[in-house]
Amino acid sequence: MIEIFKILITILSVAGVSSDDQSATMIRFDGNADSPYFQGVTLPGGVDTQLRTDGKGTLSARYMLCGVDFNADSCNVFIENAAIDGAPYTQPSIVTDSRALSFLNDGDLCGKIANEDGQLVIRIYQKMVVPHDSVRQAAARCGRLEEFRYDVKKDGKKLNKHAMVYLPYGYNPDDRNTKYDVLYLMHGGGDNVSSFYNDHRSPLPLVNVLDHLIADGKMRPIIVVCPTFYNDDTNIGKNRMEDAVAATRDFNKELRQWLIPAAESHYNTYFTKKVAKGKDAVTSSRDHRAFGGFSMGALTTWFQLAYDADAVGTLLPLSGDLWVYDEQGQKQSAQVAAQWMDKMLEKSAHGRDFKVMAYTGTEDIAGNPQKLLVGELYSLPSKRFTPANMQFGMKEGGVHYYGDINEYLYHCLPLIYPAK
Repeated sequence: MIEIFKILITILSVAGVSSDDQSATMIRFDGNADSPYFQGVTLPGGVDTQLRTDGKGTLSARYMLCGVDFNADSCNVFIENAAIDGAPYTQPSIVTDSRALSFLNDGDLCGKIANEDGQLVIRIYQKMVVPHDSVRQAAARCGRLEEFRYDVKKDGKKLNKHAMVYLPYGYNPDDRNTKYDVLYLMHGGGDNVSSFYNDHRSPLPLVNVLDHLIADGKMRPIIVVCPTFYNDDTNIGKNRMEDAVAATRDFNKELRQWLIPAAESHYNTYFTKKVAKGKDAVTSSRDHRAFGGFSMGALTTWFQLAYDADAVGTLLPLSGDLWVYDEQGQKQSAQVAAQWMDKMLEKSAHGRDFKVMAYTGTEDIAGNPQKLLVGELYSLPSKRFTPANMQFGMKEGGVHYYGDINEYLYHCLPLIYPAK
């Protein structure tokens, strides 16, 4: 779920009436909203009406908020929040005159009311798309996987590395006129180039996600490249943690210098070495390229944004935060990491021209660290990160494994690559 509103409520008055088996209560309240999507206050007239008959109850709260959206445009938001006693979530509906928040007017929303440290809080979420059980089975029209090998010069040595590539159904290598966007996905620590596609722990292989989304017309066909930040398969899991962190930090160099030119020249993509004088081939095609990853692959993704936002237009850090260390090797806070990211992006020509789609789970070991990082990025004085260029969602009960990670991809890939 993607949290849209957090509203702090203050009760003003309570009035009620009851008969033998019925009761009605009207609660007047006001409040204020403070979230990356919207900041504002309730207008006078907010009321929660609660009805109970034979011990069964319903509530319906109606109120208007006045404030500014994430583009700093003034707007109003009307909310009706309905619920049944005992239900885990409320059913909100929204009407707003904000263009930036217009997706909420017909959005699939849910809400939660809770007492948080003595403060009554209403949270409203946009639901994440959950794949149907049929997506866990092979599609009628399947793409194919193939190994792609490429050379890298690293530390004075020539390495022959490999990636596992997904080619959509109908891909024809001889059809150079049909071009495809490319998504690079980096595995987690101790995993390999095949983990997204067929990890034994996952009941939802990525090939099924891609095949079904494309076949159902929910997204256009794309090419997916899964490389590794390790030098080769033989040393997976055998490196010291410091070595693995360094490999994730430095992978952006391999991506730009070796993998992108090799893979995107080999396959039918938008990459071309024939660009205008003074232009860079990798940067010129960045809008047709995305990079994401799980766990330490998410760390690789954050580093990719920090060190080379010019190479990639869209980034998908999945269940992983940003690790920044001081000179003594101590991992720094989310606030320091966000400030470091801000300074790094100041150096980039595309330091505000990017899109981040970050997802994790409420029970994921990386869930809270990623949530803290995203909150700090939203809070930067530079306003470099807003809901216009960064979306963050958490799956209720989501944990740290590829089954949930591939569900996040099922949700966000149609948003990145809508069918033409």
